Amino acid sequence: MTHSEQSVVSSSHSVNLDQLISVFFRDLINKGLMKRESQKSVFLINNIVEENLIGTQSLADYNVDLIALDDLEKQNSVLDGTVDFIFTFNFQEALRFIDHTLKTDGVVTVLLNDNPSAAINKPPNYKITYMRGLDLIAVALWKTSVAETKPQKQIKLLSEYASSEAKKAALQKLKDVLLKPP
Repeated sequence: MTHSEQSVVSSSHSVNLDQLISVFFRDLINKGLMKRESQKSVFLINNIVEENLIGTQSLADYNVDLIALDDLEKQNSVLDGTVDFIFTFNFQEALRFIDHTLKTDGVVTVLLNDNPSAAINKPPNYKITYMRGLDLIAVALWKTSVAETKPQKQIKLLSEYASSEAKKAALQKLKDVLLKPP
């Protein structure tokens, strides 16, 4: 568990996490960042936070699915680009799931207990649209576009070279690389 998650869990003992989440949900709805109906919402959690959230009324009221960060089977069952809203305590650990499943124009809200700028390494395709601090700090990020993927280097097999001279040239380059001292 990260320092941020430990802080959130320890602070949740001094506050009613269900009430805080309910306040944040109402605020996000009033700001137009979240809808109460016809929206697929997910709360990504760890096991310790899950103990504090099981049976909370706010999650039932807003029809939010709980998915554990370590439950890869359940994460993989969510189709790419189908989630409108994600709530989490750990943005960095959940980023891969968030980026694949969150729709463009979707919102992810991160609950923090620390300095939000230090806890969130915001990718370029997200924009901070909301920040509110009560006992915890909620930071909402709007997904502006699909993440740019870096093209993978293509590996060309020897059999793909058209002529035997091209194959020899490719092999010579490999020999030159292997023969150079480190």
